[in-house]
Amino acid sequence: MARLYIGVALGLAVVGLGGCPEINGGAVEVAWVLRTADNNSTPCDSEWLPPEYKIDRIRLRITPEDDPGMDLCASVNPPSICEFSCEAGGGSTAFDIPAGSYSFDLVPITADGSVIPVSVVVLPAPLRRTIVEGDITDLGIWQIVVLNDASP
Repeated sequence: MARLYIGVALGLAVVGLGGCPEINGGAVEVAWVLRTADNNSTPCDSEWLPPEYKIDRIRLRITPEDDPGMDLCASVNPPSICEFSCEAGGGSTAFDIPAGSYSFDLVPITADGSVIPVSVVVLPAPLRRTIVEGDITDLGIWQIVVLNDASP
């Protein structure tokens, strides 16, 4: 019920700004927190991260269930619509994800666009969700674990 109220409030805010978003599919929203392996909160530029692996952005990966080799976010230009500032703690896509079943996961990346390896950070397994045109799918809050022994 709370999601309905948030969606209505968001819709009214957009209408109040003079227009509606273009809808060519569904959208997703996701949030994240960073923790150390001993469960302490840590920032994106955590002292536990080696300098070359400071987290700059979080990239969403959207894989169609019927085409597991494809990543919708890799196929868009610019990919920034699927990338969010790590410090933001969350982000939302446009209503451009075609209706269907997908696997969603997050990829932490550095300022130069390098993927941060699993030897440095650990993320939950991908989620499977069904996208419905015009709906926002909430992917919840993901915990990104910075491994305490990853420091130089």
